[in-house]
Amino acid sequence: MRFTIRFISTIFVLLLVFYTLNLNKWLKIKTNKVDSTSLCTDDAESRTSFKEKKRNGTLRLYSQSQYLSRGINPSIGLYSPPFTSGEAPVCSLNATATSPIPLILISMGRAGSSATWQGVSHLTGHCFRGREYTGSSSTKAKTFFGHITSGNNGNWVLEYMCEQQIAYSDKGGIIGFKWKPFISKTPKDNLSLMDGLHMIAHHTKPQIKIIRSRRNILDVLLSGIKHRSMRKGGNERAHCAPNDSECIEFMNKYGIGIMVPIDSLLKELRKIALMEDTFDGYMEKFKVPYINVTYEELYLRDNAEEWMRIFRFLGKGPSSGLSKKQVDEVMEHASTSSRFHNVTMSNYIDVRNLLIGTEFENLLH
Repeated sequence: MRFTIRFISTIFVLLLVFYTLNLNKWLKIKTNKVDSTSLCTDDAESRTSFKEKKRNGTLRLYSQSQYLSRGINPSIGLYSPPFTSGEAPVCSLNATATSPIPLILISMGRAGSSATWQGVSHLTGHCFRGREYTGSSSTKAKTFFGHITSGNNGNWVLEYMCEQQIAYSDKGGIIGFKWKPFISKTPKDNLSLMDGLHMIAHHTKPQIKIIRSRRNILDVLLSGIKHRSMRKGGNERAHCAPNDSECIEFMNKYGIGIMVPIDSLLKELRKIALMEDTFDGYMEKFKVPYINVTYEELYLRDNAEEWMRIFRFLGKGPSSGLSKKQVDEVMEHASTSSRFHNVTMSNYIDVRNLLIGTEFENLLH
C-alpha cells in the first residue's frame, strides 16, 4: 500500500513538472517573449538594391525551376491587373504561412520610422534594419524614381520584395523597406511612384502590407532642427542606445531651448502637410490597403494597443497581451525628446501666438 502511494506521488510530481515546463513554453509563445539582448543586424539585402546588384552583375537571375525550388512562383510573361501593357511582373511573391510578410513602412524622416521598423521586425521574428529604398531625402527620391523606366508597372517594388523573400525564406517575420512620402511638384515625375502604389493595391496573393505612420509635423520640424544643429557641432549620430547615458544626455541638451525660425514656420508646416496629404490621396485613389498609426500612440502611451493593431493587421506577431514594457525591451533607440513645447522651444510664446487661429493650432502641446 505504501509503495503504491509513493509510486502515485512520484508519477504526480513528474506530471506536474512536465505540465509546468510546457506551460512556461506556452506562456512564452503567448506573451511573445523576445531576447532583448539580440540586436537587429544590418541587412545586406536591404543595403544593396535589386537594381544596383543587377547593374554591377552580382544579382543571381533565377530560371523558372530555380525560382520554384526557392518557394517563389515566377509569373514572367503574364500580365496581372491593373496593367495590360509595359513590363510584365518579374516574379510572384510566396504566400505560404511561413513566408516572410512583404511590408512597406511609409513615414517621414524624424518620425520614428527606424524604431518602428525595428520593433515590428523584432516582434515578428526576423530582426533587421529596413532600408530607405526610395531615398532618404527628396533629392535622392527624385533620382530614384527618375531612373525607373516608363512602363515599369511597379516592378521596382515587386523585384525588391522577391529578392528579399528568396534571401530570407527561412527567417519568417517581415521583409521590405521604408518609404519616405516625398512628392514631386511635377506630376509626371510621380508616375513611377503611382505605378508602384497601383501594383500594390492589386497584389493580393500575398497582400503587400502597408503601415502608414505619421507624427505631429511640428515635432518633425523640431527634431530636424535639433539634428541639423548636432551635425554642425560634429555629431552625426541620429539615435542613442537605451544604455548609452552619455549620448542620451548629449541629445537631450540639444533638444532643449531650440530657436524656431518664425518667418518660415507656417510655410514649412504647410509644405510637409501638403506632401503627406497628397501621398495619402494617391493611396486612397488607388485603393491601397493600409493601416494608419501615429508616433504619439506608438511611443507616448502607457499601453501597447497601437503596436497590437499593427500585428493584427499583419496577421503575425503579438496581437493581444502585449505590454509596453515588452515593446521597450526590444527597442534599440532611446527617446531623447521632451513632450513639452515650452521646454523644447526657446521662443515658444512666439510660436504659440503664430499658430493659434491656424490649421496647426492643435499641434501645440
